[in-house]
Amino acid sequence: MSAALLQQLLHLHSEIAYGFQIGTVTFIRRNARAARRCLERAATLGDPAAMCSLADLDCAAMRHGDRVPRGALQLYRRAFRLGHSYAAYALGLAYKRSGRYRDSVQWFRRAHAAGDDASLLQIARAELYGIGTSRDPAAGLKKLLAVANDTDTTYYPAASGENVEAMIEIALALFGGWVLPRDYEGGRRWLRKAASFGSATAKALLDER
Repeated sequence: MSAALLQQLLHLHSEIAYGFQIGTVTFIRRNARAARRCLERAATLGDPAAMCSLADLDCAAMRHGDRVPRGALQLYRRAFRLGHSYAAYALGLAYKRSGRYRDSVQWFRRAHAAGDDASLLQIARAELYGIGTSRDPAAGLKKLLAVANDTDTTYYPAASGENVEAMIEIALALFGGWVLPRDYEGGRRWLRKAASFGSATAKALLDER
């Protein structure tokens, strides 16, 4: 099979899987089993995005403290070996949910080194509070500021972006006065900036203060 034909097959299986997952009134009824079969076929053909989608499905029911499903671990790692940086980020999230914080931070660092920008917020939080790594408020704040000041995002709605999450994280740290020197006015400035992106959380926190 040629590389071009393989890519067409992978794309077709992924598109059909997506159709079954969301359902469409005219063409495709939602069918989780059919979607999974298409993803499994695409993963077998070597599509790292399909591997991640399958692993995401397996991790969807995880509660805090649950072990990461073995199959999901294998799929994420295989996808990462194939160059899919999101796989490392997703594995970091799964380890975080399971309570394996050191492993979580290690995979976030790998994801960021591979080009996944979303991982920087997770690394910043870990360093700020010393969860899964040595506590380093200065390093954590530097990373949070980098994320918060990155307004060139494509999130929709805008309030869901990592930059807005970072703004709120900085504000809460400034209000708390534990990991950073207490600065109420500085915290309110960051909340106002987050609120300007439409964040309901930031607006609610401003109302409280």
